[in-house]
Amino acid sequence: MEDTWNLETFPKEMENLINLRHVYFHRRDEAVSFGMGRLKHLQTISPFFTLDKESNRRIDELGGLNQLKGELIISGLEHVRDGGQARASNLVGKANLRRLTLEWGEYDEERKEKDNDVLEGLRLNDELEFLKIDRFMGSKLASWMMSGSLPLNLTEIRLMRCIECEQVPSLGHLPNLRLVEFSEMSELKCVGVEFYGYNHVNGAAKKKETLFPALKSFTIYYCPALIKWEELPPTDEKVAVFPCLEELTIDSCDSLEFIPITLGKGKGMPCLRKLHIEDCEKLSSLPTSLEYCISLQELSIKECDGYQGM
Repeated sequence: MEDTWNLETFPKEMENLINLRHVYFHRRDEAVSFGMGRLKHLQTISPFFTLDKESNRRIDELGGLNQLKGELIISGLEHVRDGGQARASNLVGKANLRRLTLEWGEYDEERKEKDNDVLEGLRLNDELEFLKIDRFMGSKLASWMMSGSLPLNLTEIRLMRCIECEQVPSLGHLPNLRLVEFSEMSELKCVGVEFYGYNHVNGAAKKKETLFPALKSFTIYYCPALIKWEELPPTDEKVAVFPCLEELTIDSCDSLEFIPITLGKGKGMPCLRKLHIEDCEKLSSLPTSLEYCISLQELSIKECDGYQGM
């Protein structure tokens, strides 16, 4: 749909086009609505699906649209009633969906508990490759993000402006993950050992496990309460961490005192090429394992008032 700036609604009869495969919007069309729930053969909503009470566009309209493929951006999630309505969207049943963005609206502290419930109901399909969560107001992530149940095909995950969230997901066991970004998470105080996903690795495999085996880029930006980034506890020497990491960016983390730059057993990250640290006032030094980062080409340390050197 192009040049539809004054369009407020589609004819109700649109919902009778039950063989419709593709609907393309070139803007978010927040007020434009029609009964998508009947369009069982729909494969593309390009790519925006904006929830809106006034236009009665509800997330459960997605429930039967299991042929959707490619990318889907769901915004206005603050309008979802509860976890039950979120589950009715049946995101887990949309096997052809590869990229998913979940967006809430402006910040509202009264949403905290409801957002927790809603995110719990938005369990993902097993083939998803990209996940972005924006403006989630809950304090805890969904159990499926913490229990090793994220899709193994996931290559990129971004948590942005989740200002009340105190957790990061369990990710280290994901074999295809290449990019991780945590930004503007004001209440995040600790990146704990659960981040490595080591507890989701089966018994004997732990002796030769590689955590974050494909990760290339990791960014933590504006997490002012972040005090601690924990290392993986001492374990079998065959366990490796971040063996392929090329770019590490830590920016605007005022309270962070230590950055673990290690592959395991004190060894550095052999593929790390770029290390950028900025505005981390309490960081006083970098670990000695940095000397093992033999591929390092760019080292940038800016506005770290407490930094005293390696």
